[in-house]
Amino acid sequence: MVGKKDASGRKSVKGFRAIENQYKRTSVTIQFKKAVLDFFETNSAPVTISKFWPELVAPSSAYETKRRLIYQWKKNTNKIQELSHSNTAKKLKKIRPMGISTQLPHEIEDELYFWVRSIRKEGVPITDDVLCRKTLILCKQNNINVESFKMSKSWVARFKKAHMLSLRSKTHQGQTSLSLPNSLADQFAIDVRNKMAELNVNCIWNADQVAVNYETVPSRTLNEIGAKTIWIKTAGKEKERVSVLLLASSNGQKKTPFVIFKGKPSTVSTSAERNAMNQHGFGARVWKDIKNICQIMDVEIYCNQKAWFTSDIMVKWLKFNFSNDISPKLLILDDFTAHWTENVLTTARELNVTIMKIPPGLTGICQPADISWNKPFKSNIRNKWSEKLRSEMEESQNAFRSKPPSRTNIVQWITSSWSQLSSTTIVSGFIKPGYIENIDVVNDVNEILVVE
Repeated sequence: MVGKKDASGRKSVKGFRAIENQYKRTSVTIQFKKAVLDFFETNSAPVTISKFWPELVAPSSAYETKRRLIYQWKKNTNKIQELSHSNTAKKLKKIRPMGISTQLPHEIEDELYFWVRSIRKEGVPITDDVLCRKTLILCKQNNINVESFKMSKSWVARFKKAHMLSLRSKTHQGQTSLSLPNSLADQFAIDVRNKMAELNVNCIWNADQVAVNYETVPSRTLNEIGAKTIWIKTAGKEKERVSVLLLASSNGQKKTPFVIFKGKPSTVSTSAERNAMNQHGFGARVWKDIKNICQIMDVEIYCNQKAWFTSDIMVKWLKFNFSNDISPKLLILDDFTAHWTENVLTTARELNVTIMKIPPGLTGICQPADISWNKPFKSNIRNKWSEKLRSEMEESQNAFRSKPPSRTNIVQWITSSWSQLSSTTIVSGFIKPGYIENIDVVNDVNEILVVE
């Protein structure tokens, strides 16, 4: 028997090497079988074996196995010759037709397939276990002996392959079907266009809150195969976050982002009221740094216990963005509670801002922020965290130690990521749901791009 040859590829790293497969049985293609039979017609079995399996030496069990295999192929010469003329079939290793070994009648399989299609239209999830349970019910209804038909994993795999089925990850989740949200979204787009005509405005505004984590730790990492514990070192702030409210218009204009940090109010009631009124919720010492950051980076920063937008902050946000222009404006918002308090609605009326509520559950297809700019914004934030991690690894000389980003770092990431989004990206979020037409905004976008 010929010894194993040394690997001719790349050298193994640090002593790790893949384990070679110890095959006891091998299968060959129809094309190979035909070549063996053609040679066997004019030669003996020993000559044929030495030609195609030179490593085998008689007498041995492997040698005798190949000799018997050649005669077994000879019995199927006609079938092998027929399949060898097909470019697809000649590459196969088995000549048994698909489905010949199934013990479930084809009529039952068809009924099972149509059941899967009908039930999936209703959004019902179907797993392999549910499929097997339904198959068991069909067997009992058709008096099929369950003991003779075992719903093995291989049968499930063949059934899915034969009917072009596979386990898929969900892309939509809800209590209603996809057709109903689409019809509601179309109606909302009509209402928005009608409101634009009523107010005589050609521009729509949309704002949405986005959570930005201090550390965007990935859920997966490269690691050696077989390890039971996969450890990822963090700076200890992977669960801390800030909230950002991003406002943009259908002509591609982006407004100053509002950022909410988490912080405890002063235990002294008078100090807490003063901080909330004059210092955006921060104490006197921290406010000095925050005020400088706001002036340098074109951002508004607030603070509360939950790092979330409240009715009072929404009132300040409306005044900050719309108090300098008394002309009619149309703003669409989701159904977040703080957007629809009496104080917010009163302030909006005073500023001549009409607010329309996006139907609940339809933000994914009706909110421009969710459609176009939230995802690239978060992707930019993630890239900046990755760059920080890479920089720390290069600077570390001994054991690696990750440092949490500071408030200044977070604000820099937010403002930079927001400024990187193009006007075309912003506008596309208003075009896709049908609020505006592409031709209506081409000139406006071009003007904004020139200014930028």
